[in-house]
Amino acid sequence: MREYTSGVITGTGSAITVQCGFIPDYVRAVNITDGTRVDEWFAAMDDGTSIAVVASAGPTLNTADGITPYAGTSGGDSAGFVIGSDISISAKKIAWIAWRT
Repeated sequence: MREYTSGVITGTGSAITVQCGFIPDYVRAVNITDGTRVDEWFAAMDDGTSIAVVASAGPTLNTADGITPYAGTSGGDSAGFVIGSDISISAKKIAWIAWRT
């Protein structure tokens, strides 16, 4: 069974925790304000990394402040992922989709 969810958040310039009720196997985050950045993360990748396409440049490996799975807290936040500060550009709208198989 595949689970997925999506949403839109506003970047803050700092890391943002997105609660989706599960730890995703895949996350895609897209700057929809001006289309200058797309990031993808797969479960086989290191925490805090992402494959980034920035403006007209080709894909690069973002090795810090990318996307990190988040297990949640006992009795508190539900599981999800963290969008790092490299992706969370202040005042930019970020559309995201996360799923697990």
